[in-house]
Amino acid sequence: MLAILINKVEDRITPRIPEIFDLTFEHTLHMIDKNFEDYPDHRKNFYTLLQSVTNVCFSGM
Repeated sequence: MLAILINKVEDRITPRIPEIFDLTFEHTLHMIDKNFEDYPDHRKNFYTLLQSVTNVCFSGM
């Protein structure tokens, strides 16, 4: 969902990327780093989010 938002609004969301990562990064990473079979949807969406941020507003990272 966040990846879709980032792709739609493009670089206008760059100033908000740190806030988005503060709210999602640590919690999601904690869920997916222990067992590679649990939470496949979270894993896929997390990497999709990272790809969108990298492609659209890399300077926000």
